[in-house]
Amino acid sequence: MADYLALMVNEQEQPSATCEIVATLGRVEELPLDGYGTVDWQRIDIAKVGFGMLKVLEMRHPEHSSKVIQLHPPGEHDLEVRLSLEPGEEVVGFQVKEVKDGGASEFYDPQVLIRDATAVRMEPLSQQFFKPSPEFPGKLRWLPATAQPDPEGKVQGSEVVGFRAIQGVQRDHILGVVHKVSFWSFDARSWTGQSVMFWIDIFLLVLVLYYADILLDLKQLKVFADQRLYDYLRFNALGLLIPPVLTVWEACHWLQQPSPERDHFDHLVASKLMQKIIIVLAVATQTHVILLVMWSVRFKQKHPLLQGAKNAEVAESAISALVQINFLVSHFAGVTAITNRNLDSATLQTMAVSILVSCCSTGLSFAGKDKKDGSVLGLPGKVDWSPTMVSLVLVRAMETASRMVAFNIVQVSLRGGWCGHLGGPMAVLFFVAAAGLCFPEAEISDVLASVVAHPGQILEPQSLLPLWRSLVLHALLILVALLPQVLLRTEYKAWMPKDAKEIPAIYLLGWLAVTACSFLGLMILYLLGRRLKQPIFEQLREGDERGGSIPLSSFIAAFAGKQGQVPKAVAAALGDDVVRVDIANLDKVTLTELMTSQCPVSFSREAFKHLIRLYGKDIDFEGDRDESAEIAPAIEEVMSDLALCNVVRLDLTGCSFIPAAAWQRLHGADWRNLKIARFDLWCFAGSSKGVDDAADLLQVLGKATTLEELVFYDCTQIPAAAWQRLHGADWRNLKIARFDRSFGLNRKGVDGAGDLLQVLGKATTLEELVFCECNHIPAAAWQRLHGADWRNLKIARFDRCFGLGSKGVDGAADLLQVLGKATTLETLVFEGCSQIPAAAWQRLHGADWRNLKIARFDRCFGDDSKGVNGAADLLQVLGKAMTLEELDFEGCSQIPAAAWQRLHGADWRNLKIARFDRCFGDDSKGVNGAADLLQVLGKAMTLEELDFEGCSQIPAAAWQRLHGADWRNLKIASFVECFDDDSKGVDGAADLLQVLGKAMTLERLDFDDCSQIPAAAWQRVPSGAWPKLKPRKAPGVPAEELQRFVAPSGGVASEHKEDREVATKVAMPGPRHLKVVRARNLEANKGDALLQGLSQSTTLETLDFDSCDQIPAAAWQRLHGADWRNLKIASFVECFGDDSKGVDGAADLLQVLGKATTLEELVFHRCNQIPAAAWQRLHGANWRNLKIASFVECFGLNSKGVDGAADLLQVLGKATTLEELAFHRCNQIPAAAWQRLHGADWRNLKIARFDRCFDDDSKGVDGAADLLQVLGKAMTLEELDFDRCSQIPAAAWQRLHGADWRNLKIARFDRCFGNDSKGVDGAADLLQVLGKATTLEELVFHRCNQIPAAAWQRLHGANWRNLKIASFVECFGLNSKGVDGAADLLQVLGKATTLEELAFHRCNQIPAAAWQRVPSGAWPKLKPSKTPGVPEEELQRICGDGRQGWAHAETSAFSCRFVRHWSVAEKECR
Repeated sequence: MADYLALMVNEQEQPSATCEIVATLGRVEELPLDGYGTVDWQRIDIAKVGFGMLKVLEMRHPEHSSKVIQLHPPGEHDLEVRLSLEPGEEVVGFQVKEVKDGGASEFYDPQVLIRDATAVRMEPLSQQFFKPSPEFPGKLRWLPATAQPDPEGKVQGSEVVGFRAIQGVQRDHILGVVHKVSFWSFDARSWTGQSVMFWIDIFLLVLVLYYADILLDLKQLKVFADQRLYDYLRFNALGLLIPPVLTVWEACHWLQQPSPERDHFDHLVASKLMQKIIIVLAVATQTHVILLVMWSVRFKQKHPLLQGAKNAEVAESAISALVQINFLVSHFAGVTAITNRNLDSATLQTMAVSILVSCCSTGLSFAGKDKKDGSVLGLPGKVDWSPTMVSLVLVRAMETASRMVAFNIVQVSLRGGWCGHLGGPMAVLFFVAAAGLCFPEAEISDVLASVVAHPGQILEPQSLLPLWRSLVLHALLILVALLPQVLLRTEYKAWMPKDAKEIPAIYLLGWLAVTACSFLGLMILYLLGRRLKQPIFEQLREGDERGGSIPLSSFIAAFAGKQGQVPKAVAAALGDDVVRVDIANLDKVTLTELMTSQCPVSFSREAFKHLIRLYGKDIDFEGDRDESAEIAPAIEEVMSDLALCNVVRLDLTGCSFIPAAAWQRLHGADWRNLKIARFDLWCFAGSSKGVDDAADLLQVLGKATTLEELVFYDCTQIPAAAWQRLHGADWRNLKIARFDRSFGLNRKGVDGAGDLLQVLGKATTLEELVFCECNHIPAAAWQRLHGADWRNLKIARFDRCFGLGSKGVDGAADLLQVLGKATTLETLVFEGCSQIPAAAWQRLHGADWRNLKIARFDRCFGDDSKGVNGAADLLQVLGKAMTLEELDFEGCSQIPAAAWQRLHGADWRNLKIARFDRCFGDDSKGVNGAADLLQVLGKAMTLEELDFEGCSQIPAAAWQRLHGADWRNLKIASFVECFDDDSKGVDGAADLLQVLGKAMTLERLDFDDCSQIPAAAWQRVPSGAWPKLKPRKAPGVPAEELQRFVAPSGGVASEHKEDREVATKVAMPGPRHLKVVRARNLEANKGDALLQGLSQSTTLETLDFDSCDQIPAAAWQRLHGADWRNLKIASFVECFGDDSKGVDGAADLLQVLGKATTLEELVFHRCNQIPAAAWQRLHGANWRNLKIASFVECFGLNSKGVDGAADLLQVLGKATTLEELAFHRCNQIPAAAWQRLHGADWRNLKIARFDRCFDDDSKGVDGAADLLQVLGKAMTLEELDFDRCSQIPAAAWQRLHGADWRNLKIARFDRCFGNDSKGVDGAADLLQVLGKATTLEELVFHRCNQIPAAAWQRLHGANWRNLKIASFVECFGLNSKGVDGAADLLQVLGKATTLEELAFHRCNQIPAAAWQRVPSGAWPKLKPSKTPGVPEEELQRICGDGRQGWAHAETSAFSCRFVRHWSVAEKECR
């Protein structure tokens, strides 16, 4: 920290010429990892611990003064970062995830948008990249709003040089950014910091319009005073007094609500009393709007109290407009008291202008409810300043004018009647009462506002204040106002009050025209609003990696903050959007909020288990198969609350731990909006606790008419009575239904399948139906489908439903008849359905599967098939399916030739996969029809995979039908045993090979057991025909021919162009200022973008790529010339393995790594395809700081880099700082490579692992001596592993003579000195060294039965005082040469009082006298289950201390179990 502060001071003294961002972000002490070494984000409550939260921020720019912005109090494990831009780079914006906390904002996962001369890229401010990435809470926000890149990755706007922030009492608040002023830019933001519309709004629509309205009202007061119209004067004056009162009330309410602006006010004026005095004085003098506008200009953001002032002005404008319209209406209606005033036209025109201004001001205020910075009942609007917003203002102004005129027409029309001169006021009161009934969710201010205009949002169709109700009230008001005017013009005039006045027709028509325009405008805008998405929901969805849904943590953070509640209006506005319940921020309060607001929610298994832990308090709950009865009450409580939620999606996959009582809590649940329900994987399987009460669940599901997807995978134990609860269910919207393995052998619900199928038969919307392995459904149940109409069915799978042992065979006909009518069918699978009768298949006659893409009927027409005679009808239907992409008839050897001939003339122009394994073998009945099939396949130019394994009886004439075929897309082809000794098609092999010779895309070709193909046939394949074919994926192809067919480059060059095209299709390049990168399974395009950025990075410190084998070579080659001068950790697990696409780019990577002199850790696990030339790029590397180096399985069998191992080892030999070295399974490293270690100095080495490096297949045996000589000098060694290194010569082991391993703790030499060992005579030197290792804790010598007795005797006098684990399995059994040395070994072990595990399994040749060398009570810590091979009577004596009473049965049980697993399980665990 001191160094960091000193560096900051130094930087301030010498300001940088480029921009620099210094920040502090929240972190945790240690990131939890899963079993793959990837960060397990589910175990981190990000919102709770503040992980990735921006706490301190400072932006230093040479053209702008910097300021430290303190956003949050510091934490213990905070991460301090410094992002320095390079010359030519500029910041154009920021992206954050924003969470509202008490009115203030918390910013998570800040990203910096940096623009240079070529592109814009996103840089994480933390300088860390994770994949999979953490799921941060909050809504996505761009600073500024214009910073969001367009689809091409470009950002408009000038450079950002700083932040606009206000200071609070304890923290600062960021309001926006400061742009660089450019004199050549026409962008208003560059000059003023805000858009042109902002300034028009703040000055014209707020400041000018506010005071203009007041001035006009004062002028009208003067007119009323001059004319002695005191009633009008009093009402208008009352209107002028309302805004100050409402403004003061609004301001006092604002003082109680936390917000950045209030926090800033508290910072400026600490005293609460003084704050109120200032507010009252400002409002009393009407200078508050000026002050608020000045604040807004200063900070380039509209102050929230301006909206309050605007709302207060609505009341004044409404009353003013009402009074003045009354005057004009009375004047035009001829009311004597008004007309006698003889007002001139100028006064009337001034009054009309005042009314117009009031109506426009009111319309602007109501239109603001639909603006993004406005809200109704907590729900923000949808639009910003745009033509839509202008239309809203005009329509709302007309709506206001229409209502004001209507009330005054009522007043004039009912003068002098039973209500006196109060007709208008009484109409207002009735209207308010009606509005209160129509809008029960509205606040009192909204109910009062409804007199003037609709109080809700026009563009929100799901508003709690629906527009249609307001329009009904408005229409009734129009009728009430219009009816008296109609009566006054008819013979019923006598019914009207004597003082009632007629309005001139021209004015009535004008009013009706304005009303009609307002109604029409409102309806058009309402319909437009149905098509407009709620922007804040779009932002929340954008941040959700799972797509579609809105994470609950983000939803709560965006609308309720950390402690508030989500407004009901927000929940109602969700519409089709679903809130996905994630773990972050999920507690009882949140769940109660979900129940209360009735938000449409999606529940997952993770959320369900999290709630159980929460409700169970201190009970440790792991889930899945938990058997604890203590957790049952918590599960029941969670299920009760779940029943009250508005569940739209429910996924309880694998929740077998839910007890029956918990499922009963669902009784009576009303999930009327449920769309997706999944209960697969053991929810109701054999180990499930809740099978007895699945009936309650199914009854609830039966009532869910909105259900679209239902999954009951492997729910074998649901009783038949439970399925029968579905009787009468109406799943009119069901699209996906899966019941795999739910009605098979030993299933309890078989008798209820009929009710289920009857319900499914009525689901006309069904698109996917799966009943795999449901062979015990009775035939009567399938017959319930008779007459079903699956007009939308696309996927149907009935794998193994009608095979041997099936009970539903007689019902297959009804099923096939229904499927035959499904013209939309795209996938049909009847795998293993050999017992379907021929008559059932014949029901398909005339079927039209015009959309069929996948058809699998493997093993349907084999030796035991009952439907062979129906195959013809099936093949005839398939022959017409021109859309077919995959066809599988594996094992269908009994299809008659006549059936195959039905394919004659078929057009499978889209076929990609075709499998006919064993269809035309020795016992095939369809051999004579193979020609028609091959002729059709020959025309399939799109074919990618073809399998004819075991088809030796296809005649040569049939193969010759392929002549002229064009399989330009073929990738996989198998013809195993097609041309063996019994083949009838050998003479046709040439035609087949000629066709295959044109398939340059071939990647796998199998001609195994095809020994009869003539040499001349292979000549039909031109040289270099198969550039992508790998030798190991071409069994059966003659080696000499294969070398000719395959291009020397292996086709990599042809792949590079394609990979490069894919890799460059990204809008934005990757970041280049990263320090930490951790990625797993990175996609090709993302990997390319990331590596492009890293190629220009000099800040990289940690690089961890796991299973990123899809990154193309072209992407790795981007690293050429990179300078990773600060790199410390580099890990590449499974990046360059067998299926890697980036092998040819490894050389560029290794060349860069070779120059990284700061490297401390280097890992290349299972990267066996790195070429030798790539490893040779390390020649001359200087890893002076390297501590950990691991190359597991890099130089084993099938490795391409063996010849480059020497350069690697030479570099490692110079790394004197090396502490850990691993070469697991690297047995192909040549001896000459190991000899490069001669003279190496590994003075700091602690861990060395070389298991299986010197086994039977090893090529480096003669180099083991040099390795052991170096290890013998490593006095710091703590762990040594030479498992299965049986071929190390004795002379090599003898190099250890005199070694001093004083710190050695773990030593493993499994199978090093067994029957075929070459190093037996060197075991004595090894054991002598081990005998001096007093720190030894674990020693393993499995199957080392050839160690001589003299060697064991070298242990005499050894002191293994810390030994805990010792294993000598099969060391002293039959054929052992070391039996006479067992006594010396046991004497040493007898002194090891710390022993906890000891294995002498199969050491029955140890003399009894040898065991006597171990004193009684020597091993007090030894566990009975960890002592296989130790005689029971000796074990009781040696362990002592109350262990004499061990039961023989217990010891035997433990020993037997341990013996069974010792040699394998113990080794694998380690």
